[in-house]
Amino acid sequence: MFLKPRLLPCALFVILVWSTSLITVAAADNPIFHLGQSLEAGKDPFSITTGDFNRDGKVDLAVANSASENVSVFLNLGRGQFAPAVNFPAGKTPRALAAADIDGDGNIDLVVANNDSNDISLLTGDGKGGFTANGNLTVAAGPVSLALADFNRDHLLDIVTANARANNISILLSLGHGRFSPAREISVGREPFSVSAGDFNRDGRADVVVANSASQTVAVLNGDGRGGFAPPANYAAGVTPVAVVVADFDHNSKLDLAVLNYVSNTESLIRSTGKFFNAARIFRSAPSPTYAAAIDFNGDRRPDPVFVGSGGGLFVLLTKAGGFEQAKLPAMPNQEAKTNAVALADFNGDGKADLAVVNTISSDLVVMLGDGRGGFGKPAAYSIGFDPGGIVVADFNSDHHLDLATSNASSRDISVLLGDGKGGFGKTASFAVPGQPVGISSADFNGDGHMDLATVNPKQLSISVLTGNGQGSFAAPLKLKAARTARFILCEDLNGDGRADIATADDTNNSVSIYLGDGRGSFAERKIYAVGERAFWITARDLNGDGRLDLVVANHKSGTVSILLGTASGFASAQDYAVGPNPTAIVIGDFEGDERDDLLVTAYLTDNFSILSGDGRGNFSGAQDSPTGRQPFAGVAANLNNDQYGDLAVVNSGSGDVSIFLGSASGLNALPRIASGKTPRGIAAGDFDGDGRVDLAVADPGSQSVVILFNSAERATEAASVLPPGQWGGRGATLTVTASGAQLEFDCGQGVIEKKIATDRSGRFDLIGKYEIAAGGPARATSSREEDGTLTTMNGTASGTTVRYSGEIKGKLLTLTIQSLDTNHVIAKFTLVRGEAGRLLRCLS
Repeated sequence: MFLKPRLLPCALFVILVWSTSLITVAAADNPIFHLGQSLEAGKDPFSITTGDFNRDGKVDLAVANSASENVSVFLNLGRGQFAPAVNFPAGKTPRALAAADIDGDGNIDLVVANNDSNDISLLTGDGKGGFTANGNLTVAAGPVSLALADFNRDHLLDIVTANARANNISILLSLGHGRFSPAREISVGREPFSVSAGDFNRDGRADVVVANSASQTVAVLNGDGRGGFAPPANYAAGVTPVAVVVADFDHNSKLDLAVLNYVSNTESLIRSTGKFFNAARIFRSAPSPTYAAAIDFNGDRRPDPVFVGSGGGLFVLLTKAGGFEQAKLPAMPNQEAKTNAVALADFNGDGKADLAVVNTISSDLVVMLGDGRGGFGKPAAYSIGFDPGGIVVADFNSDHHLDLATSNASSRDISVLLGDGKGGFGKTASFAVPGQPVGISSADFNGDGHMDLATVNPKQLSISVLTGNGQGSFAAPLKLKAARTARFILCEDLNGDGRADIATADDTNNSVSIYLGDGRGSFAERKIYAVGERAFWITARDLNGDGRLDLVVANHKSGTVSILLGTASGFASAQDYAVGPNPTAIVIGDFEGDERDDLLVTAYLTDNFSILSGDGRGNFSGAQDSPTGRQPFAGVAANLNNDQYGDLAVVNSGSGDVSIFLGSASGLNALPRIASGKTPRGIAAGDFDGDGRVDLAVADPGSQSVVILFNSAERATEAASVLPPGQWGGRGATLTVTASGAQLEFDCGQGVIEKKIATDRSGRFDLIGKYEIAAGGPARATSSREEDGTLTTMNGTASGTTVRYSGEIKGKLLTLTIQSLDTNHVIAKFTLVRGEAGRLLRCLS
């Protein structure tokens, strides 16, 4: 089916000779844009270009107005200001234009492609900002894009057009003085919507590249230097490619291709080897992208692509090693803005690239002046197994750097990527799983101090437990029987005995299953608790401050969240709270800054999420809805901007991006979404590059990759606070904080911290101290009994051992972990409540 040009605007690209001397920026940093002047253009402005039309050294603008059948010229007055438009007639439905000296008189002329009159208008410039019609050139049906280049090496610019209705391109060779030979047509793919030119094979001859929207290909035609071309070589693109940008994106002196795919809402990067092009790598672009261009915004000598979408979106990507990152843009002044084209140049003479965007609905042009700074971190892709659905962060090789693991359903394995502490990850290692894992979690199941992995495999009704060796490798999996359609897995110490347990959300069983660990790598028979319909997600937190973990479950079909409060013998019956339709994920955090945990629940079909405000006693108020991207699938809470509030990151599988929401006293405030793959479904947070900022990792089944999003938020340069004197208590321990340190007491031993407990802005601390067994106590696993009779243990360690005390404070809760420096064994882990006395243990003889 033919895509009507009136509904699907085309792209215009003039051959570019990339120059890093044109615009320079002091440092390679992310750009920030602010809104400038809004200019009134003609009716239905579709394409835009730049040039110095009056020879005053300033960059002017020209816009092709499709419905008013003319071209608007805006002369630059300096300082980013433009004179009102002067209009010049064109042909019927002008869709593309280019600016260059066509007749050799030293003045810039305009070349316009007219879609419905099937011709090209030549507008001769007078060097004073005026233009005179110089005839029309006939081409094939439906010209929607054009490019200028010297195809026969006579030092004159020739013309090529992409003709969507004729399924071909037209070549018009210059005869000099503004005259051209009759058009010669060359067949390409179906419905070509964009054409550009460049020397792709580095033979000194101009070549042509065409995006064929109906064929879903990009065709490259190598020039022979005499105006002829070799048959097209086709490369696969995304769904409905409508624009192609030519530039050296990877800074290897070879021209690459960036292709916009209208239906798949993606941008395909096709990198050049200098002789041919590699297969496309897919990155996100604006929704329904229709136009693109590139320029160096941040002075790193790499062109950065800019996209606009038919839905009105403007999208800027910064070229980085291994991929792109999204730049921040201000909101358009007109809420009904619908951008169709963009021009890039230094409009205010400050040496920094700026933007000019046409708005179809309000028939105006918006100028955004760039300052060359700001934004979120760069994405980098790593290959993993097929159909990754879950992701987890842990230190798998005991080097104190965060690593990643994903569960890959189609390839039936786990991918492990070991981090280098600087944001990089090594070669992916794969570990087979006897099933199709969809969820993954990590804990030390056998008490050896090394992190292990567990996956849930719904089609095989099983759970796989893989024991880690502390060097990044894992043993063959142990198999546990799982409930029917168990889909989500959680690994935590659910009963407070110091051993890691497993919980699953059992989809169509409408239940959760609990597997209590014995601390040696084995698990008890599962215990089942009823919840709402289609249990989809499970997480745990002490919601009521009693020192016991509670469970929170998202019920996909019933549109509810079930809360199961922890008790001495397990969990209480579920209490349900209504949320939006089809909840898929739950994130727990203090999103309102009142030192009480709230619940955030994503709603798959309505593209939003709900907030349930907690009262600190396990009760929650009604939901507050906020919009996300399309089909939000998972979320994670972290302190992304180093303040006192919890923040949120949500992956949106339908729109292929991550929504960021910063917590504040009034709730969550949305930031611009960040492109993160094709159909991302898993997300995790951690400081991957060791800079003190929380980064994000996204599992993307659509691109079979993990995407790392590095956080460039302002770094905390000093500790946020020193923990004030006071008492923290909970099951098994009392921590008494003094002005100079702290003491930890329990009947089987004691610990001493001889320094002030200084927390970072996320409430975390990490200190070295002493740990001692009580007199007469054995240097082995020590059993003890609480007053209620619950049997607990602590991993034994020799008296007087130097240990690591690490913890995190969330409101009035403090999670404290004691770990041996010699063996990396976790000796004990406590959840303590501010201002409460500890329930200490009695050592058994």
